[in-house]
Amino acid sequence: DRRLKNVGEMFTGGLEQVKKLEVYNFTYKKDSANTPRVGVMAQDLMKVFPNAVTKGEDGYLRIRMEDMFYAVVNAVKELDTKIKVSF
Repeated sequence: DRRLKNVGEMFTGGLEQVKKLEVYNFTYKKDSANTPRVGVMAQDLMKVFPNAVTKGEDGYLRIRMEDMFYAVVNAVKELDTKIKVSF
C-alpha cells in the first residue's frame, strides 16, 4: 500500500540488465538429495544489480529476488512497446 511507503525514484532496471544475467541449473553441495534447482549466481547478479545481493552472517552471498522480478516486469513492458511499434 502506497500509504505505508516512502516512495522514491522509479526502478528502471529492465531488458538490458536482464539480458546480462546467466541462468544455471545447479544443486547445493550439502544437499544429499541433490534437488535440482535453477537460478543465477550471486556473484554474477552483483555486477548487474548490486543492491540485490547481501552478505549473510556466515559470509555467503544472499540474493533478494525482488530486483530481478521487477526488472523482468519492466523488460516485458519494454518488449510489449517494441512489438507494438513494429506493427
